[in-house]
Amino acid sequence: MQCTFSLSCAGNTMKKFTSVVLVLLCFCACAKAQWSYFDLKRHKSSTFDLTVGVGDRQGLIALTWQKLHPLGLKKRLYVGYGARGAMYFAGNQSFITAPARLSKGKAGPEAIFTPYKVENLDTVSFSKTGVFSANFTLFLLYSLSSRWDLCFNMDMFGFSLGSSRNGDFVSSLNNPAKTRVYGGPTNVNLMLTNDNNIGNLNSELVLRYWLNEQWALKFGYSLYFAEYRLDRKVLFNNDRFRNKSPMICLGLTFKSRTVRYR
Repeated sequence: MQCTFSLSCAGNTMKKFTSVVLVLLCFCACAKAQWSYFDLKRHKSSTFDLTVGVGDRQGLIALTWQKLHPLGLKKRLYVGYGARGAMYFAGNQSFITAPARLSKGKAGPEAIFTPYKVENLDTVSFSKTGVFSANFTLFLLYSLSSRWDLCFNMDMFGFSLGSSRNGDFVSSLNNPAKTRVYGGPTNVNLMLTNDNNIGNLNSELVLRYWLNEQWALKFGYSLYFAEYRLDRKVLFNNDRFRNKSPMICLGLTFKSRTVRYR
């Protein structure tokens, strides 16, 4: 039952993500036509974000630094790099088998489009979890107007810290009995796409609205990959378990300085 519930939540994650993308794109189509009264190209500068995410019995607080660079003559598209420190916390969450070779039956890019193999999905439940992750992050931004931006970012690699704790392991082999296990956050983080990922990684799709030349508000969707590693191997010689955590996020942006393009 727990494994089926976890699989359902994982499947709903992509549906929620698609819905948010469509809503943001529709909103952006309207915002693009409403050009602001000032025309400053703000983005060749360092910015700092404070973001709060809220989901089902889980939350996230993140501090991000980013440096963006324009592409093309119109300077509407920007790419950049930065770093993010995030604190993820949750209560009564179920983590399912993490490695793609088990959860999807195959690894690599093709695992992205492959459904879960329910018969391979074990579950570990924790009454409380807490993870601090620090990652190098990539950014992509499209400037809709002088006030509105559409932003996407994702963690690429880094490390995680957190306390180890007891949890309840339930096998996928039609065995409802719970086994007591012990584990903590996976320490190494590496973005390898979807279920190929290792560790604790965050990504965001947000709209940002500039209140003035230095301060902005942002809101959108955050997806946090939380991963715990047990102190011993269990079924299928596996010790890694993951919870994909979709959240609505709100944030505040501060820009350190402005560069005007000529």
